[in-house]
Amino acid sequence: MGAKQTMEIIFKILEKLEEAMDKDHFDWKNEISHEAIGITKNRWILIIDMMNNNGLIEGLSINRGAQGDITIVTAQPRITLKGINFLIENSQTAKVIEAAKLIKDFIPGY
Repeated sequence: MGAKQTMEIIFKILEKLEEAMDKDHFDWKNEISHEAIGITKNRWILIIDMMNNNGLIEGLSINRGAQGDITIVTAQPRITLKGINFLIENSQTAKVIEAAKLIKDFIPGY
């Protein structure tokens, strides 16, 4: 799995958390757990840790063991304003990239 796929997973998690803002209860295990997303537990932990460290999400506790192991305790994960801005910026970027690809296909010689 490469960097692009990791960004897609981050985007997917943020979208689910943004949608959860309208719900009384968010069942994170069925929505954003590693099983629900279809990735390894190790990758999921590292992605959630990155997202938390970069201020995209909050509402969870990340514990680091003496041997470098990471444990995540989810109380009620939530998207932050920074996470919402990430969604907006990246969805607009994706649209621009897609438009550029379409234009490129119509220009002879590219």
